[in-house]
This record gives sequence, C-alpha cells and structure tokens, in this order.
Amino acid sequence: MGASFTVLAQSGGTIRGTVREAKTQEPVIGASVVVDGTSIGIATDLDGTFSLAKVPAGMHTLRISSVSYQPKSIPSLQVEAGKVVVVNTTLDDAAAALDEVVVTAQRRTNTEVAVISEVRNAQAVAVGVSAEQIVRSQDRDAAQIARRVPGVSIQDNRFVLVRGLTQRYNAVMLNDVMTPSSEVDTRAFAFDMIPSNVIDRMLIFKSGSAELPGDFAGGVIKLYTKRAPEENFTNFSLQGGYRQGTTFQQVQQAEGGKYDFLGFDSGKRTIPNNWPTRLSDDYSTGLRAAYARQLPNRWGVNSLKAAPDLRLSFNMGRRFEPGQKQVGTLTSLNYGNYHQSTNARLSFYENGADRNQAASFYNDRLFSNEVRLGVVQNFWLRLNGRNTLEFKNLFNQLGTSETVLREGQDITQTSNDVRAYSQRFESRSIYSGQLAGNHEPGR
Repeated sequence: MGASFTVLAQSGGTIRGTVREAKTQEPVIGASVVVDGTSIGIATDLDGTFSLAKVPAGMHTLRISSVSYQPKSIPSLQVEAGKVVVVNTTLDDAAAALDEVVVTAQRRTNTEVAVISEVRNAQAVAVGVSAEQIVRSQDRDAAQIARRVPGVSIQDNRFVLVRGLTQRYNAVMLNDVMTPSSEVDTRAFAFDMIPSNVIDRMLIFKSGSAELPGDFAGGVIKLYTKRAPEENFTNFSLQGGYRQGTTFQQVQQAEGGKYDFLGFDSGKRTIPNNWPTRLSDDYSTGLRAAYARQLPNRWGVNSLKAAPDLRLSFNMGRRFEPGQKQVGTLTSLNYGNYHQSTNARLSFYENGADRNQAASFYNDRLFSNEVRLGVVQNFWLRLNGRNTLEFKNLFNQLGTSETVLREGQDITQTSNDVRAYSQRFESRSIYSGQLAGNHEPGR
C-alpha cells in the first residue's frame, strides 16, 4: 500500500535577453546565465541570447559568467508571474590572461562499468555488485545483496559464507578498513545492519593478493558507502507490508521498555547493581526472596493485534561551493519495524522398548518483533583540484524481542498440563567513523 503526494507551484515569470562582448559587440556564445540562489540556469546560444522560464516571482540577482570574461551580476530584477523581464548586457575581457585551465572531475565508482573494470584489474578472483544493480534488485540490506553472488551463501539472514566457510574465516572491510566484530562470542560481522541505499559497491575476493589482509581462508568482502552526491536531492519513502498469518492476528507479546521501538533497551531489564555475581546455594530462602523482589514484576504477556510491517527511509544530499572550495554532505536515515508470528507443534517420545510411546507434546506460539535503525552521515571537502577530505560515519542499531507461549502435556510420569512462557530481548549496535584524505603533490 502506498501514497503519493504532489505539490504544484504557480508558474513564475521569464527572464530573457542577450549577452555581447563589450568592445566588439559580438555575441558571447556559451555564457552561463544563472538566477542566484536557485537551480535555474542556461547557456547562451549562437546569437548570445538566453531565456529563463518559470522564475519564481520576486526580487532576483542574475549572474553571468564565461571563460576569458569577467563575471557579472545584475541585481534587483523584479520578476512577476506571467511577465517577461528583458536584460541586454555586455561582458568585459578578463583583466589578466588565463595562465591555465584546470579541469577537475570525480571518478564514478558505483556504475556497472566501473565495478566491472575494477574487478577486471584486480589480481585476485573477485566478483562485484554496483549501486545500479542494487537499485534494480530492491534488496534491503548488504546480506541480501551478497546472496546474489555465486559461491556466497547467507547464514541466519546476516552472516556471509564464502566458499562454504563460516563467517570467522572471512575478512570484512568497510571503506578499506577492517570492521569490528558485531558478535560478542565469535569473529563475525552482521551484514543485515547496513542498508542497501547507502552502499556504493560491494566487492568479494575469493583468493589472496598482496593488497588484501592475510588472516582469511574463505574470502574478503569489501563494502564501500557512498560519497558526496553529484547534485542536490531529497527523498522520503514510507512502505507498509502485510504478512499472512501475522498481520492483524491476535498475538502475545511481553511488556517491553519505552525505547523498544527504536531497538534500544530503556534500562528496565538491567539487573540491580547490588546483586551478587552468582547466587550460591548458601543463600537462605528469605535472602533469595529479597533479591527477587528487587526485580520489577514485568513478566506477564499482553494480548494484541500484530501491526503491519513498516519501513521508512529518508535520504538527503547537498553540495556547496564556498569560494573556490566544494563541500558535500550525504545523510541517510533508515527505520524498519517487522513482525513475525509462527506456531509450532513439538512431540517427544520415550527412548525405550516402545518408541511410539509419547512422552510429551507442546504447542508453541512464537511472536517476534525486529527493529532496525540505521544512520549514515558523510562529509566531503575538496580544498582544490589536488586535495580532498572525507569523514564517513555509519551507525546501526538492531533490536529483537521474542515471546513464546508453550502449552501442552507432560505425560512421562503423570499427565500434567504445561503452560510456560519465554521472553528474550537482544540489542546490537555498531558504529564506524573514518577520516580520510587524498593529496596529490603539485608540479
């Protein structure tokens, strides 16, 4: 289910005119004419004329520039809706001759051609996925992207296995820097914590080479996040999802904290500081009860209807040119809230002469709620044609809560009815910050 909203603005006025050379009165071809503070601009044609349509009503400044001519600003142009403002002007020759013309460009790395070229030039066996392919595939995170690569499989929807070897044998690099482990008990990186819309490209190396880290046996996965945008943009996406057997169904959920919807624990699940490290058998019943009373009575479950899945995405890119410098920022906020309800029937049998003798059977009703929160904030600064600086920040939060209601019978000795509850909450966070620079010595 989706919705689209469009805002129509009233058409503005028009600015048109001619730009000529001051001395010879010859037309200036290809001069840049821009309405200051807007993205409205055009280049003069073979006759030196220009026409700017749909200029918002109000007071504007017109900026005109061309190579070998002094730039010119024409302020205080009053534009009215539906009317035409005529501007005929001239440009003077530059006071000093041009010593050199420096053309600067930024190499694009997120296209299919760029990734294929990078893989072709690699000295190792490598496979790559570009941002263009990611957009077409509609994959949600880096784990779903990696599963499309031959020889790569996904475990638990988050760990990448290269050539059949578990995650501990693979090295993961984010923007050419080794990533920290997202797990507490093993070396592993959870790829589901990186949203797909901030990935510039992914490269998977299946053999070793001199420029790759040596502590891997399966493969090396390189992830690159996007740099500053090529042009300003802002987009917002809101998606809802219906899951059969879960959405709008009656489920059981444990009482959580007020920040569970963001994937953070509010602190109510924390064990009191005065608790002993281990409860020994030497503690009396009264002392055990006193410790137990310090825990909040929040172990009950609530009956509710499962909400539809929700996914929200906000992305914004901006470029600025203060003086001779160029500045760019990239901001990405991603939020997802997913629900899953399943029913399972478990049966256990006697391990004796009569193997068909049932020992116990249970009906489990499981409800899980998963929350993903991801923030990317990148800054890019070009000081001049030979010096650039980048500051990349990535933060991800993943929270999972699970409630299990078990009902059944234990008939090993006597037929006993069983009702049991299980509650689990898991929260994981990862932050990566990188400051990098590129400097080319002058001649």
